[in-house]
Amino acid sequence: MRLLGLTSSLNMTDSTASDAKDTCDSSVLMKLLHTVILFYFLVFCHFPLTRMHCQGYNVGWSTIMVSSEMAVIAMHIVGLRKAALLISIGEMSGGHFQHMFTNGMPFWEGFLSTNGLMNKYLLSAILSYLTAPATTLVRKPSLKKVLYAMIGGVVLTVVLMIALGTVPFDVILVASPLYMFVPLCATIRKKLLNFFAE
Repeated sequence: MRLLGLTSSLNMTDSTASDAKDTCDSSVLMKLLHTVILFYFLVFCHFPLTRMHCQGYNVGWSTIMVSSEMAVIAMHIVGLRKAALLISIGEMSGGHFQHMFTNGMPFWEGFLSTNGLMNKYLLSAILSYLTAPATTLVRKPSLKKVLYAMIGGVVLTVVLMIALGTVPFDVILVASPLYMFVPLCATIRKKLLNFFAE
């Protein structure tokens, strides 16, 4: 019996050590840095961009952008900070792609056409995400996730541009919630939720 108790105690010790190895805690300085960058991102980048899109001339595109930006604000309010920042990174990566490849200008002119707000938005969103506190190593921000968010944002931007140029905006509004009934889309949704939850 003593042997069993000793074995059980050793297993618990190993488990505790493993749990301790998997946890991480950001320093007070890092948390303070994150808070400052996040404040700058929201007040001087996200809110002005949302205001600009509210006054946009393209009803379809502006509606999509404002909906995305309001959803990001709601996610920040309920504490889904890292997921919200990844969405912001993806959205602005798509915006940079539009300027550089789809506005009819040569690449370098398109690159120069990205205004100061766009560049500050993308940079501060990335820095805010990378400095975000995490309680476990699995949930620690990573450059790989930043890259995935940027690629995903570009792909989604291209899809939306094609959709808006092909079908009426009302059709997109009606079709958007229907993706949950398509089996393939359910798999995509599950992967996205896992991506944002980690």
